[in-house]
Amino acid sequence: MQAIPVGVAGCEGHLAVGDRAPRALVVLRLQPKQPVDLALVGETRLALPALADLVAERLRPADRDAREARRAALAAAAARRRAAWEAEAHADAAKELVTPAYLALCLRDAAAKHDWVLSNSTLEGWTRRLWPITERYQWTGLAGGAGVGYGIGASLGVALVHEGSGRVVVDAQPDDDLLYCTSALWTAGAEHLPLLMVMDNNRSFGNSESHQRRMAEQRGYPVERRKIGTRVEDPPVAWAGVARGFGIPASGPVMRPADLPRALATAVEAVAAGEPYLVDVVGEPL
Repeated sequence: MQAIPVGVAGCEGHLAVGDRAPRALVVLRLQPKQPVDLALVGETRLALPALADLVAERLRPADRDAREARRAALAAAAARRRAAWEAEAHADAAKELVTPAYLALCLRDAAAKHDWVLSNSTLEGWTRRLWPITERYQWTGLAGGAGVGYGIGASLGVALVHEGSGRVVVDAQPDDDLLYCTSALWTAGAEHLPLLMVMDNNRSFGNSESHQRRMAEQRGYPVERRKIGTRVEDPPVAWAGVARGFGIPASGPVMRPADLPRALATAVEAVAAGEPYLVDVVGEPL
């Protein structure tokens, strides 16, 4: 049997051929490490502060002054930007339906008196704009490959990790994503995992609808046809009923911004008491 080096974009590996290989066998090593001058294995939580101290020791006084001036300018710019985002989110309280910005704002305020963890989604970036993420465990990131059905499975794992910690784990759950693996709700109910599932429900397979819109605009098709095969609205999914069917307390649909703060406050306290809870929040269509 002979091993032949092969190359695929971003990968490297070998192709095995010969008498002992009746079928071609390809072994690929994806995303090989980048070449470096000095490779160190360490815990970044410990290494980065130490590296920052070493850099600080080597700065000249003039460098420190310039760095501090630049830090202050960037901090002021960031504060202005965050204030503008906050004002924009508050203004959405006057809209007819709940926007991602207003949902992120109300969810932040509802969870504010608890130690919290965001296990899924950023509500179109608004949690990163509005939430004070100061601890490394508070946001566990996004699906690396944007795989459908990721949210609830990842959130169950995060809730299991933090069970008994007193932290409120929040899954900002897109409705289309949950349709792919609704049975995962059974696990939350059966295991009594303290997980807050807030449905970001625009009654659409949002990724597909957005893509359909882009293609229609580029190719001159009627944009209104983007809804065909992408909307989940006739009938809409009764997510609170679905959750209750799996033994999970639930509320909704919440359709008016004025009703959102109280609904989320009730949900957060239920999860803080140690049980799963689902809130169905119907938001703006795409």
